[in-house]
Amino acid sequence: MRPCAGQVTGWWLMRNFVRSRVYRYGLIYMGLFIASVLIILFSLYLLFMERGEALVDAKIRHEVERITSRYSEADEARMIANLSFFMDVHPGYAGVYLLEDSRGRHLAGNLDHWPDVELVPGQMEFFTHLDRQAKEDSAILVRGTVCLLPGNHRLLVGRNYSIIKDIKFLLRREAIDGLLISIALGLVVSTVMAFSLSRRLERINRTTLETLDAGLDIRVPLNGSGDEFDRLAVNLNRMLGRIKRLMESMEGVADVIAHDLRSPLNRLKSRMEVGLLSDRTHEDYRTILVENVEDTDRILSTFNSLLTIAKVRASSAQVGFQTVDLAEVLRETWEFYTPVAEEKGQVMTVEASDPVPVNGNPDLLVQVMFNLVDNAIKYSPSGALITLTAEKESSVCVVQVRDDGPGIPEHFLPSAFDRFSRLDSHRESSGQGLGLSLVQVVVELHGGSVELVDGGPGLVARLEFPSA
Repeated sequence: MRPCAGQVTGWWLMRNFVRSRVYRYGLIYMGLFIASVLIILFSLYLLFMERGEALVDAKIRHEVERITSRYSEADEARMIANLSFFMDVHPGYAGVYLLEDSRGRHLAGNLDHWPDVELVPGQMEFFTHLDRQAKEDSAILVRGTVCLLPGNHRLLVGRNYSIIKDIKFLLRREAIDGLLISIALGLVVSTVMAFSLSRRLERINRTTLETLDAGLDIRVPLNGSGDEFDRLAVNLNRMLGRIKRLMESMEGVADVIAHDLRSPLNRLKSRMEVGLLSDRTHEDYRTILVENVEDTDRILSTFNSLLTIAKVRASSAQVGFQTVDLAEVLRETWEFYTPVAEEKGQVMTVEASDPVPVNGNPDLLVQVMFNLVDNAIKYSPSGALITLTAEKESSVCVVQVRDDGPGIPEHFLPSAFDRFSRLDSHRESSGQGLGLSLVQVVVELHGGSVELVDGGPGLVARLEFPSA
């Protein structure tokens, strides 16, 4: 059973939590993070071991060079005095020393006896010895070497390596502790992030499911953060609103089609029934056929206009586009409609001297101008002035069709581009109310915009296209 509308239940989230792709991504990120930390810590550990040992060896060699350079002759008393003085001056020094004579007697130093390892002059070795100064006997690790002095004396020089050994142990322990903490924090952060993201995604998912039951009035809730999920929710809400408007528009179009086609279809049926009721002359039948053809043409014109609008709306690719001079399109329109305007006693002029190039389909652009001019002539009285203008303004090309007729009421302007939208005063006139709708979809296909403006008096249809 699915939870109630708008309710995000914890049991559902927990049931699907492990299968969440967000949670998996969090675990993958945690694994990569831990792997990178391990590589860094291991590299630092190896570097510390290598550099620490090299640093100790360098200091031991430096002391050996300094000591051997002082004793050029076998002055045993001087050797003892200098080594004792050095140890007194550096009481906390980590150095380890042992001076013996040729018979192995202890002369000076802080070691009691020679270590049980073979020391070769110039080579570093590790060995252990008991620390005399410690409260408890404890073996410390020493790294050192031996140097030969005059008179067969030998001096052991070394460093207490236990400190570095302790540091290495601390590094390993802290690295393990840090790794365990990183794993724990990674699991916590991944869980919290996955839970938060899954909860928000589930809200969006449930909204899409609720629209199947409750209709298109349901909207995705926002949390006001303005993040990616809020932007996604806004776009989904706009899409739902757009779908709702389209559905309402389709329902309205179906009603209007049924209303507008009912009259001509009824007339067709009535004429045929009347023609069959009694014998009529050849001229009577001819008149009935002519009237039926006119109504049939009107019905076909309505469907052709609808098909053209649907075809243009479905066309996402700009097929057949080329550079078109809008000034030339206006002049062509003027030449075609001038005789029609003169029959009604109207005057039509063109103001477009310079080339006004746009990238578009020439046939569709001509049809747009024909529709606008046809409306201007049809709904303007005798003696009206109709002006066609085209000019290039910066990066856009502007076309205007202006008349000084009755215009359109301000309250009707927002719905003027709707299909089958007509004023009540124009219901009995020819036309289907699809001309402006076709103009809008063609202009949008060309990346432009169209608007109707009160001309005071009359009406101005203003079209803007990107300049080629």
